[in-house]
Amino acid sequence: YEMLRSLVGSEMCIRDRFLAAESIAVGQLVYMSTTDARVGLADANASGKYPAIGVAVSAQGSAGSAVKILTHGTFNDSDGFGGDLTEGNVLYLSETAGGFTATAPSDDGDRVQVVGVAIGPRDVFINPSLDVIEHD
Repeated sequence: YEMLRSLVGSEMCIRDRFLAAESIAVGQLVYMSTTDARVGLADANASGKYPAIGVAVSAQGSAGSAVKILTHGTFNDSDGFGGDLTEGNVLYLSETAGGFTATAPSDDGDRVQVVGVAIGPRDVFINPSLDVIEHD
């Protein structure tokens, strides 16, 4: 992978370039596969598809192609993540592959991982915790 650091004004973010394990859209959370070191869609209730390491900032339609992942910094989704976010809310890895949620997964066996904080109605500060707790 290639490490990129972007400095825009006084803002800094960290993006990495990885190979995709599957089709990935902008705004989807990804995990790193332990079998082939590629990134795929992170999922709170799918074995081995966590922890999320960041959010895709470029789309990739096929496995084996490069995709840019924001691992730390501000991400804006003009679609509003399916609805406006409440500033200050903690966001978690969702039970929907690649998704965010403002509600911690609560089914038995789900993994709970904080992935960021809403800093505006359509902005998230991405800072995935690598601590993942199994809900029981």
